[in-house]
Amino acid sequence: MSFKKEELLKLKENNQELYQKNVQSALVEKRQEFLDEFEDYFRERGFVIRKSSDSVRASFDTLHFKAFSDETGKLMIMKGKEEIANIYIHFDGDTDPNFYYTGSNFEIKFDSPLAILESVFQI
Repeated sequence: MSFKKEELLKLKENNQELYQKNVQSALVEKRQEFLDEFEDYFRERGFVIRKSSDSVRASFDTLHFKAFSDETGKLMIMKGKEEIANIYIHFDGDTDPNFYYTGSNFEIKFDSPLAILESVFQI
């Protein structure tokens, strides 16, 4: 293997490690931040909350909402069996990523999960 190929492989490996450290871990934190805010949002409104490791269910009488993350990292909100929102986490910047939320039904950048929930539920 030539020196350039070895150098290229090392750069790819370093970039992957940096991506895992700086981006992937932050994406996991942002997904959890959203689920935690979803829980707080509905608990404050009197809903009964049921949690698992990757989802939160909020129920009030016959009204049921669920927020969860799928295998691609997309966050979804369901009302019963109806999907009402898809939420994506994006980032800008290379050395110091700035994370924000968007959705499939809205192209506005949201800095916080609460802002998204207020937009989705228009309260």
